[in-house]
Amino acid sequence: MLKALILVCSLAQTPDLAACNLDSALYVMRFSPEVTSPSACLLQAQAYLAGTSLVDGLTENERIKVICSSKRV
Repeated sequence: MLKALILVCSLAQTPDLAACNLDSALYVMRFSPEVTSPSACLLQAQAYLAGTSLVDGLTENERIKVICSSKRV
């Protein structure tokens, strides 16, 4: 099973979104969808985020990064 790590990073702090990680993220959410496919994991994480108020609270300098992995995150 895959685990999703949802990170909210500040572009002022981490201009390169690829460098966004657990240490540089402003907020970290863990999500465990019941899927085995990386693309299904990303879709489930996107649907999960749509059901939260997190996206509405983002500033213009904040971005969301989703990492799906079978490793412990």
